[in-house]
Amino acid sequence: MDHSKDTTAILMEAFDVNRTGVMLWDPDDVLLYINKEIQELISSLGGKLDVGIKFSEFTQSLFDSKTFTLEHYEKRKEIRKLARETGNSQELTILSPKGSWVQVRDTPVSNGYILQFNTDISEVKKVELELAENKQRYSATMEALSGFAYEWDAETDQILFSEDVKKLNLPTNLIASETSKQILDLMHPDDVDHYLLEIQKHLKNETQGFVSEYRIPSDEGEWRWFLQRGRGIRNDSGRVSKMYGLIQDIHYEKIESDKLKLADSRLDELMENSSNAIFIWSGERKLVKINEAGKKSFKDSFGKEAEIGLKHKDAYINGIKNNIFHPPPEEDSEEWAGRQFDERLKNAGIPFEILGKDGSWLRLLNSKMKDGGFVTISTDITELKQHEKELEEQK
Repeated sequence: MDHSKDTTAILMEAFDVNRTGVMLWDPDDVLLYINKEIQELISSLGGKLDVGIKFSEFTQSLFDSKTFTLEHYEKRKEIRKLARETGNSQELTILSPKGSWVQVRDTPVSNGYILQFNTDISEVKKVELELAENKQRYSATMEALSGFAYEWDAETDQILFSEDVKKLNLPTNLIASETSKQILDLMHPDDVDHYLLEIQKHLKNETQGFVSEYRIPSDEGEWRWFLQRGRGIRNDSGRVSKMYGLIQDIHYEKIESDKLKLADSRLDELMENSSNAIFIWSGERKLVKINEAGKKSFKDSFGKEAEIGLKHKDAYINGIKNNIFHPPPEEDSEEWAGRQFDERLKNAGIPFEILGKDGSWLRLLNSKMKDGGFVTISTDITELKQHEKELEEQK
């Protein structure tokens, strides 16, 4: 029995229910067959598509409806030509005016016929674009951090770096390292023990993550600071099999930090060697630094310990309670204290005097800082006041 007609009918029916657009072209590039999917697609795009149409007319209609740009139009003709000349499938991806992505594939079959498949790959393209955007964001983040990601195999000691490492101005020997031992060999001798200690603590599950700072020589021989972070992935036995993390170039930050520490250390030394009471307040008007003379002076005069974080307004209020400051009876103490502070700061550079709870006289001078904070220097002038009083009594 001849089943060829039944087979052809079944095949055509299968094509019609397929979500891929299917077209069959004869050796003269005349359209012989189209399934429902491609009819609906081409119609929605404004193209002309009927059995019997020539390929050249079909592509021209897509160009006229602005579905094809000139580049698409030329490329579409090119891949049809290549498919016929080479006998191999050729593909072209097109973004339609409606925002959908379509993959067109010409597949040569026997006797010069060509099957054309048109597949909507919008969802696939969407995922590709999202992945590309994520990669760009990741790359931008790594560049902003002056860092790169790494993967360390705890079993083989092999270490792999992300592609971002090539974009950064890093020591050649560091980039070329293939094992953590090679990185260890590059390290400044003073940093090795701490590095090994921290990584061992993490391997033993004593820490949630691994963190270590160390120096690696640059290509010019200068020691540069790096910060390495990582977290191990443990197997069923609890041993770390892999570690993933980030290595950052923190050289400039480290140098600046060391400069600040040195400056802070010198400031502490200067403050402690001063006989004056020194108070440093932040832009939020909170106490951030005080010397020993300041602690003693504050306790003697205000009857309270001066703690880091003390609000300047609270110091005024405490002074009111101890009869050091005297607001008008009708005024609210806190509001008056706030106004007094604003007035004193407005007149920074002009000293003022207060009589402490212990009977000592203090001369206070406020100096503004660039960051919005200020420094208060308090000088005990009790002897000067007594001398002035004696002179007054002698008159």
